[in-house]
Amino acid sequence: MPLPERAAAAVAAAARWNHDGAVELLGILPSAPDRVAVKEDPCGPLHLLFDGPNLCWAATAPPFPTEDREGCAAFGREWRARAVSVAELADVLAIALPEGRRVRRDGHGWGRLA
Repeated sequence: MPLPERAAAAVAAAARWNHDGAVELLGILPSAPDRVAVKEDPCGPLHLLFDGPNLCWAATAPPFPTEDREGCAAFGREWRARAVSVAELADVLAIALPEGRRVRRDGHGWGRLA
């Protein structure tokens, strides 16, 4: 079942807001599933984009848009209900990254395009 439109839009917005965090999350998805296991995080594994290690720039970044926050919560509800697969999340993240930050899927997961 594909990711609901509102949740997919919020995942894409989060990936555009924190490119480095999205690339890191793409690397974590296949290699460290315990980091993205279903937990009680309101936004599911997207919390890594909001409070993960790649937020050193957050002091100068614009705030994450309020209108996308509810979509992230909707994604989190879908994630906790196990209605979203790791592959679906990875696909939305990869497509959302801007030109120059795009990644590709290979036999070992996701990696940056050269």
